Amino acid sequence: MVKEITLTIPTDWSGVSLKKYLILQKDMKNYGDDEEAQTALMLSHLCGLDAEYIKSLSIEDYNTVRMTLEGFITNTEYPLQKIIKIGD
Repeated sequence: MVKEITLTIPTDWSGVSLKKYLILQKDMKNYGDDEEAQTALMLSHLCGLDAEYIKSLSIEDYNTVRMTLEGFITNTEYPLQKIIKIGD
């Protein structure tokens, strides 16, 4: 039986809360050079995909999500936004 999964994939940092970002960075430090583990962490923290479902993704879907995430994560040309939102 094939289970359908719907993912919400952020396409830029505005779709990621500061809390999620800090937790992701903390967890990424634990896996250093393990690219596969870091990708799994990104899928888990940024897309809300439980670890048990990561292995069930097709190679094409896995690569599409990974490339989408890496597309904005590795882009460092964003200007600093001096906006602080308190509450919600």
